[in-house]
Amino acid sequence: MSEPVDLVEQELALIKEIEKLADEQYVLKMVRRFNNSSVRAWRLNIMRRVQSVQEQVTGVFSEDEYKYINSQINSLNGELDTFGTINFDNAMALSGQSREIKEKFAELEKELSEKIENIEPLTTSKTKFLTRVSDTRKLLAEEKRRRSEVQKTNEDIEEDNKEIEAQMALYRGEAREWVNSLNKRLEGIYDGNVAFFDEETQEIKCYSPEDIAEDLSSFIPEQVEPQRFISGLPSDLYDELYTEWIDDPTFLLSKTKLYSKILDFANCEFEKEKLPEKPVEDFEKLEKVPEIQKRKVKTSDITIPLLSESTILQGNEIPDEIIEELQSYRQGKYELTIRKADRINELAEKYNLLSIEIVEKDGKQSVRAINSKIRELMSVQNAFGSERNSRTGQAKIKAFVEATQEFLGHTRNQERIFGEYYNGFKNAAKDLEDWINRSWWQFGGQPENHHSAGSSDGSAVTKSSSSKSNYNGPTL
Repeated sequence: MSEPVDLVEQELALIKEIEKLADEQYVLKMVRRFNNSSVRAWRLNIMRRVQSVQEQVTGVFSEDEYKYINSQINSLNGELDTFGTINFDNAMALSGQSREIKEKFAELEKELSEKIENIEPLTTSKTKFLTRVSDTRKLLAEEKRRRSEVQKTNEDIEEDNKEIEAQMALYRGEAREWVNSLNKRLEGIYDGNVAFFDEETQEIKCYSPEDIAEDLSSFIPEQVEPQRFISGLPSDLYDELYTEWIDDPTFLLSKTKLYSKILDFANCEFEKEKLPEKPVEDFEKLEKVPEIQKRKVKTSDITIPLLSESTILQGNEIPDEIIEELQSYRQGKYELTIRKADRINELAEKYNLLSIEIVEKDGKQSVRAINSKIRELMSVQNAFGSERNSRTGQAKIKAFVEATQEFLGHTRNQERIFGEYYNGFKNAAKDLEDWINRSWWQFGGQPENHHSAGSSDGSAVTKSSSSKSNYNGPTL
């Protein structure tokens, strides 16, 4: 059986070996994360870059086609400007004069769509123009009918408004009567009234049963003579409270008991008469009878943009086989892309595409060696017997054993998790090593309660005269 000091020396040596292996693996994991990030970014963006480069270096029109189409656009823009200055007073005239412009839009749309996939600026202008012409034509065509409709609508509105006003007059009378009736039944609860009718808003405003119960149940117990105070309350409420007070002299001093009785009384009084329901004051205003107005079609923001010079055919496209090659590097394991980094960068320089930055790594990212060493360390930890250690030593050993086990369970994780548990292992190992150097005489320390550490311990054993223990085994 190994002596404790031998096991400690094995532990310290294994810690150094594990830290060396772990540092190497941490660097490799960082490199892997960097390379994976580079591959991910390249794969996500390379085809957009291919498309962008193709659009930049190629065009679709010959120079003659480019000039001809731009002349057509200028001509159409001029007609749109003129059209926007005309005042139209009937739908037929508007439809006739807009027809020629619609035909030119259609011709230009056909010419562009044969060469360009995205002709959105033109179709947007066309849609705006047709929509505004259609909207204006409908307004002009329906204006006469609208005049007669408005007249009829106004007659109906006047009848409806009269009916609403009659309902409101009835409601005001019922509301005032309800308020007066409730105030009479609850006279004496407050110095003023419990409810009133707000003439401005034409709403009933009143304290709620809960407000009344809360106020009175808080106020009565504060009176010098509560029994005298309650005599001024409504007779039914007074009788209730007086009867309870006779049966229980503390009743008038209990806010909770008072609240319940007063709330029941108030709810009963509020429910004796149904609260009048205010009609919806949905008064409608009379519409102004429209006059026929001459209208213009807005065209100031429908200008069609000219073709840019980038649409003139020039340069060479990226060959299809190169695009297929790049597509193949976007699939499969990241290692495929990493191995082809030189070829990718060669194509990037030749065709102005995206390059990829890869960090070369000397070692292979495998945790087999470090896991083997960690398990070897755990075997050494398990080889320790039941040596007595100080409370501090026990805590350091326990923390180190737990950190070792946790690290073993996370060596295969990526950089962040690996680093987190590796730091936990290092910190626990450092704490253990500091304690050994501080408390073991074999490593230059001074034990807290010195005992022989084994057959190799030649130091004197000092035993306190005050100690009642006869144990002289190895201890810290």
